[in-house]
Amino acid sequence: MTTSPEKTYGGLGAGERQAARRTALREAALGLIATGGTTAATVNSVCAAAGLNKRYFYESWATRDALLVDLLTSFFDDFYARTTSEIVDVPTEVSERLRHAVRSLLATLEAEPGMARLYAEAESEPALLELRTAAFDRFTGLFGAVADLDPAVPSTRFALYALVSGVTEALTHWLRGDPADLSRDEVVETSVRLCLAAIAVASH
Repeated sequence: MTTSPEKTYGGLGAGERQAARRTALREAALGLIATGGTTAATVNSVCAAAGLNKRYFYESWATRDALLVDLLTSFFDDFYARTTSEIVDVPTEVSERLRHAVRSLLATLEAEPGMARLYAEAESEPALLELRTAAFDRFTGLFGAVADLDPAVPSTRFALYALVSGVTEALTHWLRGDPADLSRDEVVETSVRLCLAAIAVASH
């Protein structure tokens, strides 16, 4: 049995057109979130911003919540993969490794304001709470490796979790202008000192 060749429009096959529509919808959602928060990203508003019919939304996601989960998952996955691959090239001093990790997270949040706001508002979205908690657990393990600490120890895990959640929350607040008179370098160095203090607590 032979199959008919895939029809192309504008040089793109069906799969490529669907991928392009998916990308357009994701970018439209992030643009809306960057300016208006997660509540601004509805199925109707995302489709309108992308210039696409709603049926194209539903070929990729069953609901608006599924889109938000997809976006935040990709943010966490990309940051984790980049940080773990780059950390091997960082000097062995814990302070330098922490400085690299903080700078990497800050650069990611600065480059993607929609993702930064999505992360900041995740706790107000029930569909994202489980994902956010799982990401904190994942990064607790990562920072444990950076600091040469064992997150399996309850007190150590508690300190590392507080570190990860607290620093990331503080960074997103700073990106939104609070406090406005703190420089980027000051943000990084203050975060590193907080990390080192948490490590000192976890080590005892």
